[in-house]
Amino acid sequence: MYKKINLLFIILLMLSFKVNASQFLDILIYSNTNIDNINIKVQTGEYTIIGNDASIGNFEKNTVFELAVVNNKMKLTKKGKEVGLYDSLVFNGKGFINTLLVKPAKLAERYYDNNFKITVVNGFLKIINHVELENYVAGVVDAECGGFADKNYFEVQAILCRTYALYNINKHWKEGYNLCDQVHCQVYKGKTSNSDILMACYLSNNKVIIDKDSNLISAAFSSNCGGQTVNSEDAWTKPQTYLKTMKDSFCIYQKNALWQVRMPATQWLNYLSEKYQYPIDDSLKRIAAINFKQPSRKVYFDEENKIPLKNIRSDFSFKSTWFSITPLGDTLQFQGRGYGHGVGLCQEGALKMCRLQYPYMDIIHYYFKEVEVINLDELEKKKKR
Repeated sequence: MYKKINLLFIILLMLSFKVNASQFLDILIYSNTNIDNINIKVQTGEYTIIGNDASIGNFEKNTVFELAVVNNKMKLTKKGKEVGLYDSLVFNGKGFINTLLVKPAKLAERYYDNNFKITVVNGFLKIINHVELENYVAGVVDAECGGFADKNYFEVQAILCRTYALYNINKHWKEGYNLCDQVHCQVYKGKTSNSDILMACYLSNNKVIIDKDSNLISAAFSSNCGGQTVNSEDAWTKPQTYLKTMKDSFCIYQKNALWQVRMPATQWLNYLSEKYQYPIDDSLKRIAAINFKQPSRKVYFDEENKIPLKNIRSDFSFKSTWFSITPLGDTLQFQGRGYGHGVGLCQEGALKMCRLQYPYMDIIHYYFKEVEVINLDELEKKKKR
């Protein structure tokens, strides 16, 4: 009985998204994978399929297609019978709730809401999910934090993900889509069936964060700031009034608050010498390099030579830029704090605040300064004034 009620609840929420969501996004999926063969099943609803701008037909639930790249075209097959060869294919959902099940060769299956646009680029399938904003937000919340958060946190994450998506809506417009499904946009693995996430998206429907000038903010977030967030200009280039460094006591005892790495001292010193011409033959400089301390966040490893800590983090795949170094004989121990770029909201800190019963508005204002949470309709009215 519970499962039936839960399923009905999910359906009602999805119908609510259908009614309220008017904006669609184009999301490149499987963006880091080369796929040349895939099965697509109409899981729910009804789909019209268009090939090379001409209708192929309408197809109902449980219809399965195989799509394979042949001579830089797509061969569409249904029940072992070839339908045709195409340069472009569009799967347009026509029902109230439309879902496609996707199974690439050698990869796990996924479910996607709404529509597909598919072409071939360099011998591989380019699959774009043309998806309603709220369906996309629910999928991102699941992918970004569905495995560790609780229902009180999902509403915070939904507002962040929605704001981030709209702020970055033209990030990949030159490539013919809005966002990709990887971490440098937002992680997205398709449809969620998590009822807590769907409820959070419903309760926060169309809510976004704006700055003091009524512009959408860059709603940045990372896993754990280690106890201090980072100025946006220190991690990237552009300063933002709402993305300023601040102390965060909520995350310091959480899972990703601390990390540790060891490496030979020679590896570290040779890196500094070869990449930055750091004077390792200077005894004082050498001692400083292996006894580096960072009681609070810094921007540069060496102020004089302007060696950016963010470059070091990238080159060594460290969890963060916030680390200190302690010599242990011929080995160096890097003792780090935090996980991620550290800009904006700290997920583990915000999650702790949720568990302490802080309202979501207080959490957002804790991490983002001089901002306001507003409905998208209200934002449009502000712009017209």
